[in-house]
Amino acid sequence: MRSRDGRRFAPILEARARKLDDGTIELSSPQPGAWRDGPELGALIGPGVRVGRLEVLGVLHDLIAPEGAAGIVASLPEGKRL
Repeated sequence: MRSRDGRRFAPILEARARKLDDGTIELSSPQPGAWRDGPELGALIGPGVRVGRLEVLGVLHDLIAPEGAAGIVASLPEGKRL
């Protein structure tokens, strides 16, 4: 499988999941970087599904949902989308 930037295999990072008091699951980045290509509102997310790409020091990593993360995207972070 080729990545979009021509590498044979794209590096993969697993997002962090945190269950909130209201029962929703919040996904966050495992490390600092620029998040891009995130899912749209209403998208179905499950374990292993790509939830965007994280650029870390010029390298794009596929960001995937961890085990236990399942549901529909109900909100997205504020700010500029890349």
